[in-house]
Amino acid sequence: MDSLVVALGLSTCSCGVGAYLLLGMCDHSSPTHDGTLSPECKADSSPLDHQPGPFPGIVDILGAGGGLLEYRASLLAGKGFAVMALAYYNYEDLPKSLENLHLEYFEEAVNYLLNHPQVKGPGVGLLGISKGGELCLSMASLLKGITAAVIINGSVVRVGGNLHYKGSGPFPGIIDIFGIGGGLLEYRASLLAGHGFATLALAYYDFNDLPKKFDVIHLEYFEEAVCYMLQHAQIKGPCIGLLGISLGADICLSMASFLKNISATVSINGSGFSGDRVIHYKDSNIPPLGHDLRRVKVAFSGLLDIVDVRNDIVGGCENPCMIPIEKAQGPILFIVGQDDHNRRSEFYAQIASERLQAHGKEKPQIISYPGAGHFIEPPYFPMCPASLQTFLDKPVMWGGEPRAHSKAQVDAWKQIITFFTKHLGPSPKL
Repeated sequence: MDSLVVALGLSTCSCGVGAYLLLGMCDHSSPTHDGTLSPECKADSSPLDHQPGPFPGIVDILGAGGGLLEYRASLLAGKGFAVMALAYYNYEDLPKSLENLHLEYFEEAVNYLLNHPQVKGPGVGLLGISKGGELCLSMASLLKGITAAVIINGSVVRVGGNLHYKGSGPFPGIIDIFGIGGGLLEYRASLLAGHGFATLALAYYDFNDLPKKFDVIHLEYFEEAVCYMLQHAQIKGPCIGLLGISLGADICLSMASFLKNISATVSINGSGFSGDRVIHYKDSNIPPLGHDLRRVKVAFSGLLDIVDVRNDIVGGCENPCMIPIEKAQGPILFIVGQDDHNRRSEFYAQIASERLQAHGKEKPQIISYPGAGHFIEPPYFPMCPASLQTFLDKPVMWGGEPRAHSKAQVDAWKQIITFFTKHLGPSPKL
């Protein structure tokens, strides 16, 4: 072959997709401004010059701008990949909007690549950015013949939540809830999905049309999420698990206490108390424990230390502000950091244990990590020692010693996966 790249226009081909297939033979190709390959590309001494194919295949999908963009596919072709730049709307006879996207269209493109004589197989890779990343995630989750996927700044967003799952299913279900920062965070749900759990990352305020602030935690909203999960075709049932951190942990403990079909709950640095907000469900109200800002301390760094700001727990485990966790149907795993400076999480976990045993329940599993702070994240996430606290609107310290905290994150994640696998059942092989 005289040229480095063979470009095949596929917008009107039998596969019925808007695409451009680029077959690369060296790493010296250079696309022009319109995405076609420069005619100056000639073979030289590159080792790939003498490899006429077949090549590893990649489907390349750009974002929500629409049309057909080929420059990235051209560059990948220059590295020895057979790359299909795939348009999915606003191009020739494709739809003009994003309202109705059918995965079968993308499946057709994958099958075209796999059946092409210049594509190596037995699988292809996916590369997507933004909306294209979301589509690639869906393709990797539901289509066959995908062996690798690179997602750049992609997510799958729905109002209030996001269901992540992949493989053939059905899968054990988990609802994942974060703390007081609000919004929708999906990374932990995505990681759980990679372990075979169908995971709903659930926002509860300051996201889309949800309230910007809240004074009452209405469990009916969270009950609706539980019902949605249990009715979903990809959820194994008959019960689901809950995972929460900080305020999200206390919401999970409340859900486990008042709602049905919860078989396992993980609390990461939760308190088991109502904190600063009323917890409401039907005719029940748990009053807030409250706080005293006079207890705020200022560290040498100038950061606020709020570890002792909550009011004292009068009456111990029978305090009326405590969540009635003895009503929970399934086991609870408490993960706590001994250097948590948001609250005395280890102390609260011990009170929770006392309440469970006082009501004839088994002693819960408490895993306490010396030197770990408040935000115990998945493995290898950077430690967050301090940040702006939304309630005070001032920077506060969260605690944690870097080495000990990092080790705690690695072990805690293993414990979480083991706990859910034990109590929700094993996941299908992905």
